[in-house]
Amino acid sequence: MAVINVIPTVVGQNENGGEVTLTAITAPADGAVVDFKGQDSKIVVLIKNNGAAAQTATIKKGDSIQGVADYAVTIAAGKTFAYSLESGKFKNVTGANKGKVIILGSTIDIQVGAILLP
Repeated sequence: MAVINVIPTVVGQNENGGEVTLTAITAPADGAVVDFKGQDSKIVVLIKNNGAAAQTATIKKGDSIQGVADYAVTIAAGKTFAYSLESGKFKNVTGANKGKVIILGSTIDIQVGAILLP
């Protein structure tokens, strides 16, 4: 399996931003990486549980000085939650995942997407 790369859907001011695609994690250990290289304070991460029971998604701490703890969230069956993440805590600033936020899911029922607001 492989890591899923999520590029935020860009939404313009007072216009249709287009369809937001949520992509399923193909392997819980690999998860997804969300591109936070743009205006990261305006990115909204969407996490959906496509399963029949509650599942956990873990937003991994970043590798900067502010990245001190992972953020585990429980998502009810069939629900989609939105998260505005502080980049200092969750964005990686070095290595292969530089400029990205890593999200792991407890199962492949977890889907991830993102929106970049104007």
